[in-house]
Amino acid sequence: MPNLETYTFTDMTLQKRGDGVKPERIISKVRFQYSKDGSNWEWHDGGKYYATGQTAETSTDEKMKFAIDPPITGANKVRVWTD
Repeated sequence: MPNLETYTFTDMTLQKRGDGVKPERIISKVRFQYSKDGSNWEWHDGGKYYATGQTAETSTDEKMKFAIDPPITGANKVRVWTD
């Protein structure tokens, strides 16, 4: 993300590790931090967790896409915190 351009983040897609290590590990929920200037970070929506839909039965080839609602707006960078 060059310079201080800002973006809107509406969705996230994730996938299990494909190397066969710890196939039972899942990312069941995530939360986001965002920055408008690359230095100061704020929790999106008060640090709310978003369910990913991933389960132990999810295939390593399956991509899980979920909405970020409300979207992250006016952000220059985003950090994803996993559970």
